[in-house]
Amino acid sequence: MVGLRRRRAAVITEYARIASTAGLYDRALPHLRALAGWEPLNERAHAWLMIALAGSSQQAEALRIYTELRERLDDQLGIVPCAELRDAYDRVLRQEVPASTVGAGRTAPWRPVYQLPAAPADFTGRASESAGIEAALSPCTGRTGVPVAVVSGMPGAGKTALALHVAHTLRPRFPDGQLWMHLAGTAARPREPGEVLADLLHELGVRASSVPQATRMRAALFRSRLAGRKVLLVADDVASGAQIRPLLPGTAGSAMLMTSRAPLALLNGETTVVLGELTEAEAVRMLARIVGEGRVAADPGAAVRVVRACGRLPLAIRIAGVKLAARKRWPLSVMADRLTQQRNPMDELEIGDLSMRASIGSSYRALGQRARQALRMLGGMGAVSCTEPVVATVLGEPDVAGVVSELVGTSLIAPSGVDGSGEPSYLIHPLVRDFAAERLADGR
Repeated sequence: MVGLRRRRAAVITEYARIASTAGLYDRALPHLRALAGWEPLNERAHAWLMIALAGSSQQAEALRIYTELRERLDDQLGIVPCAELRDAYDRVLRQEVPASTVGAGRTAPWRPVYQLPAAPADFTGRASESAGIEAALSPCTGRTGVPVAVVSGMPGAGKTALALHVAHTLRPRFPDGQLWMHLAGTAARPREPGEVLADLLHELGVRASSVPQATRMRAALFRSRLAGRKVLLVADDVASGAQIRPLLPGTAGSAMLMTSRAPLALLNGETTVVLGELTEAEAVRMLARIVGEGRVAADPGAAVRVVRACGRLPLAIRIAGVKLAARKRWPLSVMADRLTQQRNPMDELEIGDLSMRASIGSSYRALGQRARQALRMLGGMGAVSCTEPVVATVLGEPDVAGVVSELVGTSLIAPSGVDGSGEPSYLIHPLVRDFAAERLADGR
């Protein structure tokens, strides 16, 4: 068995020598990485791994590998690196390793990539918000910082729809491409930046074998790949600043547009747009675009009742509208009655994979136990707003600043000024209140 392992190592290192001499580093990298993992003290394998990495423009990772192996050799064997390993280190340090040969390099020639999903055909309103985002992301002479815009707001407010609408509008200003990232910020396991960067580098022509292992190196290669380009990155459902920072481009020609339920403090001079409900006129117009102008014109009062029962939230209006569009013989009053007369309108506001209950629930599950309890109690009271003293009363404890901060951070309550006593006040959307009351009744 030992003899076979030695023969395997010898074959791999000889293959690496031949491939590296020909400039075909990407052919050798996967085998060298595997061998270095099997034999963490094999100096010859690590020497050729450093050469292959340097030839693939990953000098920093090559130098890191040398440093780590030198420390292992000292700690475990009490020896210094061999001549072959030191020679590889010197070649990398002096940048004497030739780059990959033409046609076998780690990246393909640049080609524009357009990954955006379609913008919703029923998108309505948000004129001032759209204009603000467009202005923030437009190229500006003399700008050195990367333009960043954040769209935040409560569940169902239409953050993704607005981001896609603006991104498609801006396509002519970003001729080198538009990259799409769904970061699953409200899921139980938000995506890791390193995982996202690997996908992005692949889309930008970087071979899988040449993607660095360390997230920081992937981020550096990503910034290098975008340098001098005009690319718009759209990141949906961002969990935190820590998740998105490694994904930011490094040069001002590119820009980043992101959505998040939580307020993000990137310290990058970002423009933040907070979405609330649509105006009543916008909400009715959106419903008409889904079900048809004629049906709304036939009973405008029922249309108003429908959008009010939906809390003027785009997701809820879309769900009700899709149901009405599939039932062309229903007058709008039927849907209005179902939404207002049912014990729980949440049961009516879901169809297929669209669900207000699920949308609010993803934010609710992100809360700690005390914040969940507070929201349930407020929902059971039918509260339309709250202050810290109110939350303290329902929880029976004095210090609730952290609880209120959690609720605001998930956009389940929204700041609304101060009450008569000067206390900061927070609004609770009717559908959030219905959801919370349902959870209180279920004991969840």
